Amino acid sequence: MELLDDCDVYIESKVDFDIIDSPSRIPEIHREICTRFNETPGEARPTLFKTRYTIRHLVFPNFIIKLTPQFLDLLTFVEGVRIKNLNKTKEYFPHLFEDEYEVMASQAIDPELEASLVQQTHEIEGLREVFWLIVTNCCQQDLRYMTMKGSITDFWIRFHEYFPFLTNAGPSPRTFHHEMSEQEKEALVRSTAECGLADIIFSKAQKPQSRSPTPGDAASPQEEMNKLATLIRPYVDTVYRHNKILAAARDSL
Repeated sequence: MELLDDCDVYIESKVDFDIIDSPSRIPEIHREICTRFNETPGEARPTLFKTRYTIRHLVFPNFIIKLTPQFLDLLTFVEGVRIKNLNKTKEYFPHLFEDEYEVMASQAIDPELEASLVQQTHEIEGLREVFWLIVTNCCQQDLRYMTMKGSITDFWIRFHEYFPFLTNAGPSPRTFHHEMSEQEKEALVRSTAECGLADIIFSKAQKPQSRSPTPGDAASPQEEMNKLATLIRPYVDTVYRHNKILAAARDSL
């Protein structure tokens, strides 16, 4: 059985572990991924299985904040698979969307498989809000983390990656901006106000010299990012389950 993302979906994303000034876990992740998939990260087009596996290692047991931009690209790949598969479901099984309250059996596929497809399709339909909640929180906390570093240049580079529409400095390499709605853009901007980034940016511009973060400073972004795991894992796993069931249903036609 071939999963849909392998034949129908490709969104450029990779984690280049070699260029990261890394804690000890990152080389371990690098070795595991290279061994398991017999390739270096970024050499081949990503699959949902490999992306899911990599995300788990980036998020557990503690979120690797230094890799937040790469994580966001991987998460955006998962969102691309979700959207593509939802459209494929509408194409192959339009009867699932004809009645909001009752789905009539099509008799085209096994009833048990069809029931699973109905359940999983309903679950992935509302996941865009979850995806964007994860994105906005990651941007917010990563920028807070960046303020604890001495380089204002690094901070502004990252700020541009997350808010290219505010800096007018050209396109961002981050893929989550693709098909971003105006409402989502507004939510992203609001996230800067919610964590007081405007005051932090002003303070950092006035005093760009390095300061030693207190334990409380350093822990806060890390703790907030760790909490996101309760959203990230179910989101990715739900998309993965729907992908498998849709592939099985399509193959049975």
